[in-house]
Amino acid sequence: MTGIDEIHHQLPRIQRFGPGLVGVFVGGTSGIGESTAREFVRYATSPRVYLIGRSQESARRIQSEFQELNPSSDVRFIKADVSQLRSVDDVCQQIKAQESKINLLFLSVGIFHFRGREGVWSADKIPETPEGLDRMFALNFYSRLRFTENMLPLLRESAKGINKESNNGQPSRLASVVSVLGAGRERAIDMSDPSLKYKYSQGASTQHATTMTTLAFARLAADHNNAGIAFFHTRPGMVKTNGDRELGTPFRALLWAFTKVFGAWTVPVQDAGERGLWAASNGSFHSGQLHLISENSEQLSNSKVLKRLKEDGSSSKIWAHTRDVFQAICSNPTGTYQP
Repeated sequence: MTGIDEIHHQLPRIQRFGPGLVGVFVGGTSGIGESTAREFVRYATSPRVYLIGRSQESARRIQSEFQELNPSSDVRFIKADVSQLRSVDDVCQQIKAQESKINLLFLSVGIFHFRGREGVWSADKIPETPEGLDRMFALNFYSRLRFTENMLPLLRESAKGINKESNNGQPSRLASVVSVLGAGRERAIDMSDPSLKYKYSQGASTQHATTMTTLAFARLAADHNNAGIAFFHTRPGMVKTNGDRELGTPFRALLWAFTKVFGAWTVPVQDAGERGLWAASNGSFHSGQLHLISENSEQLSNSKVLKRLKEDGSSSKIWAHTRDVFQAICSNPTGTYQP
């Protein structure tokens, strides 16, 4: 466990990477994404930040605040609904047109509700997005992995020379990917319906996304082309954000009451942001590896479950499934995924 005071002490060390760090925050206009972006702006030297979200109003507020916090920062907003993979590709093209490298890709976009699988109605009366995916599941997994794969060339540029160390023994480059979800809670999932088209529940969606994220990130980390990039799947704990914005008023009232009663067990959103940036920029987490990180900044291990998922073929099946989804949707301007 690393205490928050120690993290406060260490965060300024991000300046060792030099000026001009570039961070992309998907879900950066609220919650943990906004909080982490704020700490990035606070501590980095002349950083450039891309906030990806849907609220122009929130983006203007954040841009103004960040400019006051660090006048040398450059904060840019790209408005997009990234629950759709073709929109993800469009956002990534906009970033690639402006950048030759990025140092941090931070993925925290998501929603929470009890409506079940949602979107437009398909011919068989199962609700889904126009691309054939559930919106919450798409945000938690497919969209994040699509961002990661699209941004890998720019992360690799930042990682060049990553094995060379500075005089203080710390890596001289920063190249990290962080997905905020449920690290350490991976378990076997239903491989007969990986996209949950027919067996959807809110719990199953979160579980599938958690397990699939870890397995996909482990595969990317093992690729020698990504040897200079550190991959993180984190579990932030119970953080009060506006991820509940799509819950009805009664559910939001209950959640408010719950957090009041159990406030001692909740994690302040600023702490979650600080811990997210600390993990991504801490030289003790080596590149070319996947790191599962808890709400206390401890490195987690779910080795028995992950080993079993690899040995029973689930890892390879999930990878093949994800490739099928990306091929069906992203290679066709009007494509949808049909399992």
